[in-house]
Amino acid sequence: MTQVRYHERDSIADRCWQYVKERLRNTFAHGGFEKQGASLYFHLQGVGAVPASFTSIKQSPNFKFIPMEESNLQEIFSLFDGFDSWIDQEKMLYGMLYIKSGLDIAFDKKSREEVLSHCTSITDLKEWLEVRSRYQDMIDNADY
Repeated sequence: MTQVRYHERDSIADRCWQYVKERLRNTFAHGGFEKQGASLYFHLQGVGAVPASFTSIKQSPNFKFIPMEESNLQEIFSLFDGFDSWIDQEKMLYGMLYIKSGLDIAFDKKSREEVLSHCTSITDLKEWLEVRSRYQDMIDNADY
């Protein structure tokens, strides 16, 4: 199965992908090992192996338990906020409008065709989503 990767063609997605891949890698999901042998664990009696990481080891051999600084956290939030805006406003505008409507996603051919028939303009889709949402609320609340 071929995997389509939008990040290879889009600079915003690529920047986000590279940041996540290189800097936010989930060490525990990868067997507890950092890239290039950077894992550090020390044994605490009665607790076991406790993960830690080096700060810039070339400048100072310090250890820390929290893997990132607050400024890095703000950078991450900014990166993902930018990615969300890009998806919302450019890449998947129609799809995100549907997702944010809260309606269930139907995958049958008839339902897909119905949704696509209302993707002729943003206004048309928003109006249809409003009508469909009210109809779904009526069904959910047994107001029929």
